[in-house]
Amino acid sequence: MRRDAVAVFQIIARDLASLDQNIKAKLWENIKENQAIRTTVSIREQFENFILKPTETLSLLGPIVIVMDALDECDDWEQLLEIFAANVSKLPHNFRFLLTARPEDDILKHLQILDCVHIMQMDECTDKSSTNEDIERFIRNELQTVSSKLDRQWPNDSWVAKLAESSGGLFLWASTACSFIKLSAKNISAPVIQFNALVSNRGIIGDIDDLYQKVLGLKFSNQVDHEEILPNFKTLMKKILVAKVPLSRAALNDIFNYESISEITEEILPHLGAFLTGTDEMTSPIQFLHFSFKEFLTDTRGKQFFIGEDTHSVNHEFALASLKIMNALKPDICSLMDPMALNLQMGEIQRCMDNWEVVVYAFSFGAVHLEASDVPMADDIQATSTSMNSLSASLKKVSVGNWQNYLKLTVDVKRMLMVVHPLVSEHSLQIYHSAILFTPRNTELFKQYGWDNPLPHELLYPPSDWQGLLCIMMGHTALVNSVVFSPQDDCLASCSDDGTVRLWDLQMGNQIREAMTGHTGLVNSVVFSPQSDCLASCSDDGTVCLWNSQTGKQIGEAMTGHIGWVKSVVFSPG
Repeated sequence: MRRDAVAVFQIIARDLASLDQNIKAKLWENIKENQAIRTTVSIREQFENFILKPTETLSLLGPIVIVMDALDECDDWEQLLEIFAANVSKLPHNFRFLLTARPEDDILKHLQILDCVHIMQMDECTDKSSTNEDIERFIRNELQTVSSKLDRQWPNDSWVAKLAESSGGLFLWASTACSFIKLSAKNISAPVIQFNALVSNRGIIGDIDDLYQKVLGLKFSNQVDHEEILPNFKTLMKKILVAKVPLSRAALNDIFNYESISEITEEILPHLGAFLTGTDEMTSPIQFLHFSFKEFLTDTRGKQFFIGEDTHSVNHEFALASLKIMNALKPDICSLMDPMALNLQMGEIQRCMDNWEVVVYAFSFGAVHLEASDVPMADDIQATSTSMNSLSASLKKVSVGNWQNYLKLTVDVKRMLMVVHPLVSEHSLQIYHSAILFTPRNTELFKQYGWDNPLPHELLYPPSDWQGLLCIMMGHTALVNSVVFSPQDDCLASCSDDGTVRLWDLQMGNQIREAMTGHTGLVNSVVFSPQSDCLASCSDDGTVCLWNSQTGKQIGEAMTGHIGWVKSVVFSPG
């Protein structure tokens, strides 16, 4: 199962549609006319529209088993379980879910209250001897390329039993150990040395943290120059941890673009094949083989390998690097040439973007890193802006000390993008043509760049200022009954006949988090508290609900007492 909770029900729905044509038809019938549903990031709405509705009237033969592995490693697993607990009984009777997770108290708490759930611990459903045999088969297969070297010291496959015994019945331990032993397979004696290092210390049997300590210690702490290697290890791992998506070795080198980073990746990554993918290739994404290694590095139990929780400086590095990458751009970087061509007709766009991994990353996550850096970057932005040399980035025309003009320009760019988005989403190169052409003449943006338009076109009656309409916020699936502005923050709240309350960002018009659900009827009114820290909503279901505006979570139970529809709600001003 992917760690991204937003993708879970999308994947399940796709697999169910592939399994049964009736489900496929019902799914398409439910979403084809509603783009908001198709693109929603609310996992509650996804479950209802992708899973529940397409299957509620179907009668399928035979059991349907849906496997959700490593649930505890998924983002927002708590909400997934809440949705599961509230809705699993509504699915067809022949649907079965197999969930695997570590037996953490919070997970058990959600599942134990359900009569339809049967919880089994691994030691209850597996035979130890059978598990040991499986691990031996796994070890023998994984280490077949170095088996002849190991047989010299441990003949007759006795090394297999020895390593299986040390694993303590834990496949993850065996997998990590095998990867570690194979790392230096080209060296005749290295596999034997590394094997002996693992099995000689019985204190690490079955303990994955101790195994991580042992393996990393052999690679880094025990080296003569460990005082330099260990800091380099931490420097690199922090960047891998903070990256918003897995980056390749080449991308890391390009993003940070200083001599020592390539030396660090070359020095450290080849030794981490037991823990990460992409360590031996320049263009493969670097990802954790198992979530437990990430936990080990970010918890104090990692001891000398503990990375720490302070990531502000690394986010600052990512943000500054993203600015520099964007500064180096030029118009039509993919050499598409034809401004009228449809994006769908130009395979060059995707091929070009595949070759510009760092550019895509900088634009996608540069602002995210900037927000998370918690480091003043005004001087950095000004310093880089004075060297920009393209239409979209040459802010050197703005006086370095005149931040008022800079902010006006930023607002204009945002307004322009909101206006031209439908056009450039189909014709990318129109960002250089129509975008500037239709920019109002009194704006800072047009004053700076209006005469850089590559096409000699002029409007007969050009707009002077931006129109009053800022944006249209879409996401509700039924009538919107009420909206209210936050008295403290740049957001507004809305409520709808779809039974939800939603928060919206006034700067960009996008929805903040997922919809707040809890009412079972139409939601008629919503209001912010004077401090904007909570919301109140009322509904045809006869209840009033309070919501934490920062988290979107419901505060306490719904307030009941009305015997009919509740049409309005208001906070006391005191």
